[in-house]
Amino acid sequence: MLYLGTFSYLNTQPIDGYIHRYKPDVRVIRGVPSAINRELISGNIAVGPLSVYELANHSDLFAIVTDLSITAVSSVKSVLLFSWYADLADLDQRPIALTQHSSTSIQLLRLLCQQRYRITPHWRPMEPDFETMLQTCSAALLIGDSALVEGTLRRSIEPQGVPYMFDLCDEWLKLTGLPFTFAVWVVHRDWMEQVRLHRIIPALRASRSYGLTQIETIAEQYAPRLGLSSEICSAYLRNLRYELDPDAREGLYTFLHMCRPDFHRDKLCLYTE
Repeated sequence: MLYLGTFSYLNTQPIDGYIHRYKPDVRVIRGVPSAINRELISGNIAVGPLSVYELANHSDLFAIVTDLSITAVSSVKSVLLFSWYADLADLDQRPIALTQHSSTSIQLLRLLCQQRYRITPHWRPMEPDFETMLQTCSAALLIGDSALVEGTLRRSIEPQGVPYMFDLCDEWLKLTGLPFTFAVWVVHRDWMEQVRLHRIIPALRASRSYGLTQIETIAEQYAPRLGLSSEICSAYLRNLRYELDPDAREGLYTFLHMCRPDFHRDKLCLYTE
C-alpha cells in the first residue's frame, strides 16, 4: 500500500493541503517531523517531506524531488531558541532543552553553537512543553506550530519572566549568508516505480500551485487551531519558500557538508517526472 507522509504543521499546508483535489485516492499520514522521518526511512511511507539532516545520513535511500521544499530566506518564526541569556555565548556549559520532534533543527542549533558562538552547552532532549523546558533549563528549542505560537505570544514564565528569543534562520543567515532549507520532499527508492505510476509528484505540484493561491483561506482555516489571528498565519506562510532555487540549494548543500564533511552533492539521487 502506497502512503504519502506530511508534517502535522501549518507550514506544509500550501504544498499538500489540497492533494485530494488532484489525487482523491491518496492515503496520507501526518505526524511530527521525527515520526515522518522514521516512516520514510523504514519505507513505510513512499513520499513525503524529509528533514534535511536525515538526508545527510540516509541519502542512499531516497530520490529528491528537486522543486518541493520548506525553505526560509530570513526569519522563519517557527524554529526558535528561547533563552534566559541575551547573549547566546553565555549558554556555554549550560543546559539547553531540545524538542524531540526535529533532528534538523537540533543539528542546526549544534552547528551554530560550535561555529558561530564557539560554545558547548549541555543538551537535554525533552518533550516540547514550553514552561517545563524553561523552568528546568537555561534555554529551550521549539519548532513548528508550538514555536510559532510561543514566539507570537511571548508568554512570561514564572518566576523569571519573558525569555529572550532567537530565530535560528536569522542566526544561520548571519553565519553563511544563505537561506536554510528545513525539509525536501523525497521518494523512497523502493517505491519509485509505484510513485511514478500513480502520478503522486505531479499531484503534489498541482496542489502546491493551487495552495499558493489560497494562503488566506489556509490561514483562516488553520488559525483557530493555534489561537492566533489569520493575519499572523498568512504572513508566516508568505515568508516561506516552497521550491529549491539556486540559493536555497547552495544553503542546503552547505548544511549537508557541515553535518557530514564527506558529503558530496553528486551522491544525491534526483527524482525526475
